[in-house]
Amino acid sequence: MKKIIFAISLVIIIMPAIASADGAIFPPPDYWMQETDQKAVIFHNENTETMILSVTFRGDAENFSWIVPTPSRPAVSKSTDELFTALDKLTAPEYGYRVMPMYSGATRDEAGMASGVTVLETKKVEYYDITVLEANDPEALTKWLKDNNYQFPEEGKYLFDDYIANKWYFTAIKLDAKSLGGGVESQLREGHAVPLKFTFASSKIVFPLKISGIAEYFKYPNPEPIPLMMESGQSASAGMGVAVGAKTTTVEASPVMDYYYPWQPGVNILLYVFADHKKDLPGFSTSYANWVKSDDIEKLAVESNGDYWIQPEERKYYLTKLSRYMQPSEMTYDLYLRDAENNDKVGVQSGDWRNILVSILVFLVILSISLVIGILSPPGLIFVVCTLLHVFVKNNVVKIIAWIFQSLVLLAMTTFGALVLFVRSSYGFRYWVGYSYEGVMMLAVLVAWAIFLAGMVAVMIWQILRLRKNKKA
Repeated sequence: MKKIIFAISLVIIIMPAIASADGAIFPPPDYWMQETDQKAVIFHNENTETMILSVTFRGDAENFSWIVPTPSRPAVSKSTDELFTALDKLTAPEYGYRVMPMYSGATRDEAGMASGVTVLETKKVEYYDITVLEANDPEALTKWLKDNNYQFPEEGKYLFDDYIANKWYFTAIKLDAKSLGGGVESQLREGHAVPLKFTFASSKIVFPLKISGIAEYFKYPNPEPIPLMMESGQSASAGMGVAVGAKTTTVEASPVMDYYYPWQPGVNILLYVFADHKKDLPGFSTSYANWVKSDDIEKLAVESNGDYWIQPEERKYYLTKLSRYMQPSEMTYDLYLRDAENNDKVGVQSGDWRNILVSILVFLVILSISLVIGILSPPGLIFVVCTLLHVFVKNNVVKIIAWIFQSLVLLAMTTFGALVLFVRSSYGFRYWVGYSYEGVMMLAVLVAWAIFLAGMVAVMIWQILRLRKNKKA
């Protein structure tokens, strides 16, 4: 999309002017915290899914918790940020989130059994307290969460219905930075928590998303609410509230003013998926897709024990990079990844002669179209008319006026084009001139723009030389 916008911008220069996938972060009541990004690496092979989850956020929370549903009982362990760093580098040439719901959490964990809820495992991983649960009743699961100080709204308990009906498991994770020392507090202040790895049996690649909708039922305190002037009789918008001590109170409509919080409830979701075929999801954009050898996959990252993060069994796997920005209100379903229509590469250079030939043809066609559009655009026509006036009109005043108009057109095109290039350069050259057909189109438009500028300069120099020659004659 960025490339398309850039291409349109250049054509304009030539023409007229020539929650967590399963939730969001919920800190304790007296803290402010906003989840910004959720990332996941999913590796699927022989009915086994390995899912590495990572979240980033901003705010002042020092303890929080997650609830992660899985279709079978998971093995949970610590992972590493090295994996995400390596994948970001691997997929960088393309112009080129999982999502774990986080809920306001307690600082203690009471493992055990409750009516309708069975605690299968409790363990300590890094600075996390982890409890694996199974449940047969949404009411009982909601009660267990509340009894163990997980802030969970009654309105959202219906989100457990499908998970329980399909016999899914729940992993409850809590963290208390204050009890662990300043190092953890400092890390969380930077907006990041250690990634976790979930390994579980699943015949299909699934990314739990539906439970993320719980974010709609939470009210978020803000230490500095912003006054919002309202007309008399106007009602407060959904989600408006005001921080009162350690609680958040929804403010009723006021004839004078109300308060709102400058936070964005949406989350950027980024998925790296390794499987036997290119994957796709409705509404998600694919910025990278290509085969990766098993040796290269396992060497992407090393765990704290020195082992590779994964042990691939096949010779190669298809890596698909998917992303989307989502609001909690859109997270009404779990993501089941499906095979794409083809295994065509995305965001990588291909040496196939057919692709090279098609790229050349695309370049020539777009270049020709851009040149024609440029000539027929108002700035182009103005420049052509002024050139004809220089050739056929002998009146020097007319020629000077025509030359001024030509200069203005040239200045406008140069300035606007340089501005667009400067703005786009912040994304890096590869983001708007890449190896895909989009990149070829971008390059063609860019070359057409450069040809117009060079052509205009050449014509104006020719006009000046011709004028001086005529004076001598």
